[in-house]
Amino acid sequence: MPLNAADFNGQGLWLGIQVGSDPEMTPRQRIGYAAYAMHALDADTLDGQTSSDFAATDHSHDEFNLLPIAMGFILDLSGNPAPVIETGTGNFTVEYNAAQGRYEIGITDESYFFRRYVTLITATDDNVTVREGSAGGKLLVQIHNSSGSPVCDSVQFVV
Repeated sequence: MPLNAADFNGQGLWLGIQVGSDPEMTPRQRIGYAAYAMHALDADTLDGQTSSDFAATDHSHDEFNLLPIAMGFILDLSGNPAPVIETGTGNFTVEYNAAQGRYEIGITDESYFFRRYVTLITATDDNVTVREGSAGGKLLVQIHNSSGSPVCDSVQFVV
């Protein structure tokens, strides 16, 4: 006898097997419920969308312009807190906030929030740590020496 979804209404169900005119075999097996098993009819979709609703594996990303939105090399001149943009995309500004001990990088036409972007920052000195954050739509970069004090150092970044 075929299974009917209407039979799975919370009542106790048991699976029994009978071959021909022989009596039903024992023991019967209780049919248990698996969480969300009734949604198996929709298992080949994601929120009701079929696989054809998504991008094919041979699609192109050209229309998305997945290039970095900004990147650059900020040169520190012997600890001088007035940073110099050595190279880069040209669509950003940088200032050193001495009171906060950090570089503040503004990207043209972007309101930067560090959790929305993949950002890579490296300092040129091996003996420092780099911390990033954001405030006021700017990328914030703090560089600290081994004792935890803020320092000026050359840094590269890609957003």
